[in-house]
Amino acid sequence: MRRMLSLAVPGALCSFIVASASAQRYGQWDVPCDSYLPPRFSAPFFHGVIFESKEFLTDWRSTHLPPPHPSFNWYEPTPNPDPVSRDGNYYWYNAGVQVHCEVERNPYGITNLRTPVAYRGALRSRRSACNGETPVTNVGYEEFDPYEPYSPGEGDCTPSGTGSGGGSGIQFQPGDYTGGETVDWATGVGNGGTSVCGAAARVEYVCIELYDETVGKWYPWSCGYATTC
Repeated sequence: MRRMLSLAVPGALCSFIVASASAQRYGQWDVPCDSYLPPRFSAPFFHGVIFESKEFLTDWRSTHLPPPHPSFNWYEPTPNPDPVSRDGNYYWYNAGVQVHCEVERNPYGITNLRTPVAYRGALRSRRSACNGETPVTNVGYEEFDPYEPYSPGEGDCTPSGTGSGGGSGIQFQPGDYTGGETVDWATGVGNGGTSVCGAAARVEYVCIELYDETVGKWYPWSCGYATTC
């Protein structure tokens, strides 16, 4: 009986090991997404999110709260909802990225995959050019005060915004009548154009917004000076 017992135990142990190995699952399958993602969450993990060929390094938080989050989950940047590109020349209005969350298991280990599959928002340049001259840096949407006098910075275009000094060059403020002259969108300076409003042309600071159907939100596309009747 002692011999039978000594043979039976190793046999049972061997069967257990084989059963455990056969139960090991290899492959790739969906998992719930995380509440937050780091700037370089996407493989190969050495760059941030690429949107319209521009790289953005920012933290991301889930728009779906509270957890558990779906395996296809939307994220928004934090703390800045309109992050600036790594090269400093663009900002991403109403930024958002949809991420597919998976796990991949192979004989060598387990890899958590977080793959961008869709994007929302619009890329806006932080620089503009005046007839081919040196680009000028535009002030951010929420930081710009239209009632502040225009003061060209170093490398800016001429006050008229035409690059040639055309037009009256008068700095108009919202509510001013121009006498029929149009104004530069970025500065509010008279540029010599003819307004369809004629003598009733009055300067207003307006914002154009776009509607994003994927999230049901309006977001700013561009703000500037215009003549209205």
